[in-house]
Amino acid sequence: MRRLLLLTTALLALTAPATAEAAGLPPVRHVFVIVLENKGFSDTFGPTGQLSAPYLARELPAKGQLMTRYYGVGHSSADNYLAMVSGQPPTPSSQNDCPDPLKAVPRDAQAPYNIATGDGCVYPDNFPTIADQLVAGGFTWRGYNEGIPAPCSMDHSAGDYARKHNPWVFFDSLRASGQCQANDVGLDALDADLADPARTPNLSYIVPDQCNDGHSACPSSFPVGNPVTDDQDGLKQADAFLRKWVPKILDAPAFKQDGLLVVTFDEAVEPTACCNEQAGPAAPLPGMYGPGGGDTGAVLVSPFVAPGTVNVNEYNHYSLLRSLEDLFGLGHLGYAGQDGLVPFGSDVFAAGG
Repeated sequence: MRRLLLLTTALLALTAPATAEAAGLPPVRHVFVIVLENKGFSDTFGPTGQLSAPYLARELPAKGQLMTRYYGVGHSSADNYLAMVSGQPPTPSSQNDCPDPLKAVPRDAQAPYNIATGDGCVYPDNFPTIADQLVAGGFTWRGYNEGIPAPCSMDHSAGDYARKHNPWVFFDSLRASGQCQANDVGLDALDADLADPARTPNLSYIVPDQCNDGHSACPSSFPVGNPVTDDQDGLKQADAFLRKWVPKILDAPAFKQDGLLVVTFDEAVEPTACCNEQAGPAAPLPGMYGPGGGDTGAVLVSPFVAPGTVNVNEYNHYSLLRSLEDLFGLGHLGYAGQDGLVPFGSDVFAAGG
């Protein structure tokens, strides 16, 4: 109980005194983040994407803004998902996608950004997430994971579900408080939550399974596994997922009122970085063989984002976390608080902000 009280106090201290509106940001109060897998910008939004994923590559950017220089922060998957919700950089274990038996991260932290100094995937409660911040600030959140066998399941995999794509289960603060068990649920819960604005969380974090996120070809259209055709098959499946779910989100009362949809990928193929990305003390090369996770691109749709626009400024997963924290008037976790990191501003919210 004492640790929980200390965590709550710390989170309240991380809540910024200024409101989003006072900072010149629009009154976004419902954010929907869809995370897809393993695609670079030139692939997804280039000729291959135009052919295999026309909804993602053409129709969705026409509704909002295409970010051409949005970067992952590491390789492989787990480190990117963890960074998106906590600001913590890759560790050797998260670069290895958090295999069983899971390794606990030591409580030791490096100032000034409260970065974990040791290896592991399971973070003690002195390393909170944006979910903790939201609850401390009076907001709500939910993670929607396609195929998860049970809420907050620690199963490594189940069918096409993969734990490495579900960051919420790796934080003691969420598990000990019961937040994970209550809010880390299956994708099948999303329809009802979208239909009722009173049930729509302030942050909805949506992760398809490995067949629908572009990770795998299910099945391959080629008789033998082939990187080229498997990539195209994965894009087609991800495109079908977006074509099914994005209209539901855009039609939801909460989105129409004050929503923001972010569609991005965990990582690209190459290890490039942006935004003066810093390595953490546990892993000197965030991209394992380079400084970052590569240019994936992203698409943002909102009543406060001008449709059909293109943004060539550089952002990454830490920028996204900082931007969401700013929208809700929260403090900055981990490397989302890095000096000089630029959040989404007037270059993004150019309409109605």
